[in-house]
Amino acid sequence: VRVVLENARHADIKFWANARGSDQHFCLWHSKLNFIVVVKQTAHSYLLKTCYCPDPSRVRKLHVEYAQSRPRP
Repeated sequence: VRVVLENARHADIKFWANARGSDQHFCLWHSKLNFIVVVKQTAHSYLLKTCYCPDPSRVRKLHVEYAQSRPRP
């Protein structure tokens, strides 16, 4: 978890924000290692929400979610 968080700007780590209900989350996905870290933004800090190795169906959804979070040209 720490390695992913400390290297969020590395080319192998896909980083995006998303809203889940009224909560703001940040996803950091190391696609080569197939490991995702999700943190929740609170008023004063960030909390580790979850981390896991996604299965193939979740990987497909992550690709879509990441692509949708990118700015359109």
